Amino acid sequence: MKKTFYFCLVFLICMALIPTITLMKTEIKKHHEAENTDISIARIDDDSPVTYNDFRLLDTSQDKILTVSDFNFCCGALAAEMPVSFDKEALKAQTVAIFTYYSKKRNESRLAGYDSDFEVNTEQNLIYIPDEKLRDMWGDNYTEYYSKIEACVSDVFGQAVLYDDELILSCFCALNGGTTESSKDIFGGELPYLTAVASPGDCFAPEYQTECSFTTDEFEEIATGAWQGISLNGSPQQWVTDIERTASGTVSQIVIGNAKTTGDEVRKAFSLRSANFDIVYSQNEFVFTVRGYGHGVGMSQYGAQYMAIQGADYREILYTYYPNTVIAKVE
Repeated sequence: MKKTFYFCLVFLICMALIPTITLMKTEIKKHHEAENTDISIARIDDDSPVTYNDFRLLDTSQDKILTVSDFNFCCGALAAEMPVSFDKEALKAQTVAIFTYYSKKRNESRLAGYDSDFEVNTEQNLIYIPDEKLRDMWGDNYTEYYSKIEACVSDVFGQAVLYDDELILSCFCALNGGTTESSKDIFGGELPYLTAVASPGDCFAPEYQTECSFTTDEFEEIATGAWQGISLNGSPQQWVTDIERTASGTVSQIVIGNAKTTGDEVRKAFSLRSANFDIVYSQNEFVFTVRGYGHGVGMSQYGAQYMAIQGADYREILYTYYPNTVIAKVE
């Protein structure tokens, strides 16, 4: 009964938030019609225009640098980051976010004189999947799937999200707890385009809410391994105290035994999907109820999918998750 009650409560909250999307779409349309989308070059600063045609990827699975064209990188990264079954507008939004995020990293790495732009792992499909591996993964579906990926990348190729004529830090994650997190609360740095915004579609995503259970002995073993010198005295009901949260629900601070730590450290220690969790002790068990998947900052991939299904295009999606920005073609 308790699970049913919470599910209904979350459902009602999400339904109440849905009108927010309509309002956002109206405001985004106004912004879209008014903006100047032609920017000839992306700049790191006033004196350093930057243009590149390829990415230099350090593949840690081979200890080898791969040189990949911008277009092919976007295709391989899109396949790694978002299910090909998603709506085309969500895929296009993800492409622009990818190109923006990794172009910024590339600029910073090359200005610093590094041999590679950033690390990938093609064996684990992290960040980038090369074409030959996609052929093996997709088999008979390769032509259909890759054609969809290629078409989405072609539609938005070269477009990036900018703030004050600079590439933004276009963070993204799988899904969040119904509202995105601000960069200030999660990463410690305040950015005007990484603020908390409503993302009600996440509540309808598969495995939006998950549970993890640990016996008292398992909890103690994990905690003592994660936090050196931790002391878990008294009743297990008193082991977890003083939970503090961000405005969007992520646990920012928590005390376990005598150890003051962060929600992210708890997430890592107990292999949770996110740091947006509740924890209850009952009948010799600690039960985590977890919402979302990932850090919760920036564009939600399932939120983008939900918006696309509702009729939003990729620009509306990006302006929702990265407010105060401009989408422009960069060369």
